Amino acid sequence: MAESSAFGGIVRGRVIGISTGMAIGFPAFGAVILGPLGDKFGVQTPVAVGAVVGLIAWAWIARRLSRQTAILERPPGLD
Repeated sequence: MAESSAFGGIVRGRVIGISTGMAIGFPAFGAVILGPLGDKFGVQTPVAVGAVVGLIAWAWIARRLSRQTAILERPPGLD
């Protein structure tokens, strides 16, 4: 896990616990949302909308991470 090496020993367990909780909780939360929408509109429409929203979120996060990586990997003293 990348997050286990990115944080110090004091908060490492908390970070792994939060990421595990999100990995378990988000699919259940999505099922609660997509279930009633699937009953009303059919399964394909809510899943397609969810896929588009997921792709947009992925692109936004990937762009932010690339900017943060460039900032964090600058040599010291270049502020």
